[in-house]
Amino acid sequence: MWRMDCLVDELVKCKRMEVIEIVVLGMVVEAEILGWKAYEEDDDDGRLPGALLGIEELERLKWLGSLRMVGNRDKMLKYPADARWLRALGEGKKPAGKGEETGHRPQVVFEEPIGAKDYFP
Repeated sequence: MWRMDCLVDELVKCKRMEVIEIVVLGMVVEAEILGWKAYEEDDDDGRLPGALLGIEELERLKWLGSLRMVGNRDKMLKYPADARWLRALGEGKKPAGKGEETGHRPQVVFEEPIGAKDYFP
């Protein structure tokens, strides 16, 4: 499970965070992060991400510039809750209710390295 709360506890002290990059690349990592969710009941209430549970702590960062997700987009967005939460974050919303509303809209970017599918299908 992610320990984003501990990381964000430190990051909230920054006046501005330009880019946070989360890399989920490789079969083992993807299986570990995304595979466990298959065993959970579907309790999607629209507030929290699915397999990326814990990432909602980033809502606490008032002035996040960009959240860059690197890896296989299809695998990272396997669960609709993840896609909905990331879209809401990019719209300046705080579905999990973390942090204060500022109206600030961080950019959410997906990047898949060239050739990654050849090595990590």
